[in-house]
Amino acid sequence: MNFDDMHVLAKRIDSQIRSLETKVSDPMSMMYSNIFGQGVKVLSMLKDTIENIGRNKKEVEHMIQEENSSFDCLLEDFNTVNRFKSEVEVFLNDCENTWSSSFSDYKPFISYDSSSTTNKGLNGFSDLSIQDDIQIADQSLNDSLNNITMS
Repeated sequence: MNFDDMHVLAKRIDSQIRSLETKVSDPMSMMYSNIFGQGVKVLSMLKDTIENIGRNKKEVEHMIQEENSSFDCLLEDFNTVNRFKSEVEVFLNDCENTWSSSFSDYKPFISYDSSSTTNKGLNGFSDLSIQDDIQIADQSLNDSLNNITMS
């Protein structure tokens, strides 16, 4: 192939490329206008599907970010509550220590230990004489009523 033949071939290729560029300004419209190329329509549908998948992926990523941020907020709230609980337990233990050092016969009713949250010492009610307390309360009420009626 000599130079002139190559030049003619290059011009022909160039003109074909230019004609294709003018025909295919919008490649999707060409795909739908091509009656014989069913594969082209499938490619267009695949492109639409890919776009839908991209949108769905972005929505899922956004939902995951929202869930992560709400979980972070819940975790922060949980940690705040735990810190507050620890501070209260320390304060209550200090109060218990103060009372036990001030009063030798003082017995703590509930243990404020963070390792156990069960109420210990509830069986201490069996040591109390509830009848005596009721009689004292009744006597106090009667005394108050007598004072009111006397005055």
